[in-house]
Amino acid sequence: MPNLKLIWVALIIILGTVVVPTFAQPTISGDLSGSLGPGEFAVVGEITVLAGTTLTIMPGTTLLHRGHYTWIIEGQLTAEGTESDSIKFIREQPITSNNWGGIRFVPTFPVQNNLFYCVIDKAVNSGVSGGGIYIMGNHLTMQNCRVSRCYVDYPNEGGGIYAYYSSTLHLEECLLDSNTGYNGGGGIYLNYCNGATVDNCTITRNMSPGT
Repeated sequence: MPNLKLIWVALIIILGTVVVPTFAQPTISGDLSGSLGPGEFAVVGEITVLAGTTLTIMPGTTLLHRGHYTWIIEGQLTAEGTESDSIKFIREQPITSNNWGGIRFVPTFPVQNNLFYCVIDKAVNSGVSGGGIYIMGNHLTMQNCRVSRCYVDYPNEGGGIYAYYSSTLHLEECLLDSNTGYNGGGGIYLNYCNGATVDNCTITRNMSPGT
């Protein structure tokens, strides 16, 4: 008869080596519309909101970028967080390869976009203006947002935000901190804007080393 004690020991050893699966964040890329969140999502490719569609990002959503991926907004983006549940556009790991490409509003026709209580951090671009935010010929309202540590290299402008060509931009209670626009506008650069307002914002520690 098999030794029962040895059998129990073997079972304990086997059970002790069972690997408990872990569940990674859902991955997103490509064309998005409808609602996204809340929760954490790994961004693994370029994101596009197509013309005529709307993407609504829910409070408490964190977008973790695994590489230099850009959000291209041809349609409408609504990302309205709250004071207790912000929306974060950040890199997944604190490494250079996880720096991402920012949010670029390039519509076929102007629509109203909203970013409330959003964090936009460590977006880096080369060869184009606008590190964290680029807006051309569109309408964007940002309230209680933080744009930080974003960068564009020579000869480009607008490390944090770059607004161009009849864009209507409204910033309220926002923080633009530690951004770099090599050729000007470390925090924000306005170029032929139809209307821009900056109310009760803090713009600090931004740099333009090429000027």
